[in-house]
This record gives sequence, structure tokens and C-alpha cells, in this order.
Amino acid sequence: MPCKIMKPVVNVLKEENFEINYVDIDENQDLALKYGIMSIPTFVLMDGENEVKRHVGIMDIHKFREFLNNV
Repeated sequence: MPCKIMKPVVNVLKEENFEINYVDIDENQDLALKYGIMSIPTFVLMDGENEVKRHVGIMDIHKFREFLNNV
């Protein structure tokens, strides 16, 4: 349910040209284990293969935009 709440926010930010990839951890359990995803939604900001920042939980669009911009 939390991921469904975030989907419209993600879609708006993708339209604003933020590069956001969605991973269903039920279908990609190996990736969830690799990055230690324990709760959903989890947003991981990556620089190549390196994790830069992480946020767990729901964010409004303003907070999400801030998360993406403040690296």
C-alpha cells in the first residue's frame, strides 16, 4: 500500500526528468538483499554502484524533490 501511495509522486518527478527506477522487491529479492531493503517504500539514491543517500517511508512531493536535489 505505501508504494501505491508514492506511485503518483514518482510519476510526477519522472515527468520532471528525474531518473527514478522502480524495483518490485517481491520480484527482485536478490536486489533487496544486496541493498538491505527491509521496509517499503525505500528510496536509495545511487551514484553508479555506490549508495549516496537513503530514505525509508512515504514522502510528499516537496520532501521527495528535496531528497533528490540535496546530495
